[in-house]
Amino acid sequence: MKKTKKSTVIVLLSVVYLIISVLLCYYQIKYDEICDSLNCIVYDMVEETYINYGNIKYSKYKDIISPLDYLCMYYGREGGPLDDGTDPDRSKNGVDVYEANHSIPETVLINSYTAETKYTYSYMYACKDESRKEPREYRDGFIYYGLYGEHGAISECTIRWQLQSDGKWHIVDFREKV
Repeated sequence: MKKTKKSTVIVLLSVVYLIISVLLCYYQIKYDEICDSLNCIVYDMVEETYINYGNIKYSKYKDIISPLDYLCMYYGREGGPLDDGTDPDRSKNGVDVYEANHSIPETVLINSYTAETKYTYSYMYACKDESRKEPREYRDGFIYYGLYGEHGAISECTIRWQLQSDGKWHIVDFREKV
């Protein structure tokens, strides 16, 4: 009789362990899918802001991000380091971005309806205005400078996501630390 109780307890514990293991694997797979999906969206969105100068009307993501947050993702935004205040279209104001890099985004789920994505970016630019600072390099009629010094700058960006009632993730906050 004792052997039967002992074996029954062992079988029940094994079944419970198996169920918990399967559930943990399932949730880990779902976690990875959500994080990968949000990482891909952020990577594509950052690339897109470089292409369209932060103008959200050309974005395929305008339903998940506010125009202000989208503009903040663009490095040449008004009031940003590449804005000299003379031309609202910074693609024509004598500034030539010749190198822009950003890291692969990393997303962490905070809970089942909130996530946070972090990435960094840096860029170098050229300008025809020789009075800004000492040139780093001269070529093709442009003086090449590093942003905030010879080596350029790196900004750390944090995006806060929230799962809405429609089942879509939406960006609710964008923070940048230079």
